[in-house]
Amino acid sequence: MTAYPSLRDRVVLITGGGRGLGRVMALALLAQGARVMITGARSPADLDATLAAADGLPGQCRAVLADVTDEAACEDAVAATLAAFGRLDVLINNAGRPGYEAAPEPGRPFPFWTADVAGVRRVMEANFLGPFLMARAAAPPMLAAGFGKILNISTSRPTMALAGLHPYGACKAGLEAAT
Repeated sequence: MTAYPSLRDRVVLITGGGRGLGRVMALALLAQGARVMITGARSPADLDATLAAADGLPGQCRAVLADVTDEAACEDAVAATLAAFGRLDVLINNAGRPGYEAAPEPGRPFPFWTADVAGVRRVMEANFLGPFLMARAAAPPMLAAGFGKILNISTSRPTMALAGLHPYGACKAGLEAAT
């Protein structure tokens, strides 16, 4: 594995770090010696699994249960990172919800006019509003420190235009435009 000395002791907050891509990113950064705070909204067990997988890696990992659609939870996640590690260098906005959460029939593509309105709101809040709320909470300590990076995880362009998964693609396209 290639060593990246610039990652050693870097403090990174990763939303959605309990599973999937968030877990993979956390473990890769920890392997390089980064100090990582992971968040997850749904399952403490997912966060615990990532913490267990991090055991023995050179970096340090902490976890906090936080829903990116909740402004106070975003502020608390940043505060927990600052309390644990003393600073915040990088925010990775990775948390999100899949488009099928708005489907009238779970797991099946659907015409947009049949989408569950509450599901559309959940997808939009997690995939578009959530990264804004996290960045809003993270920016002040980064500015005060004179350094910080915010990375927003999006999707592929074909996925943005994939029929039957409204509003996932629209949220990710909006996130790219906002970035």
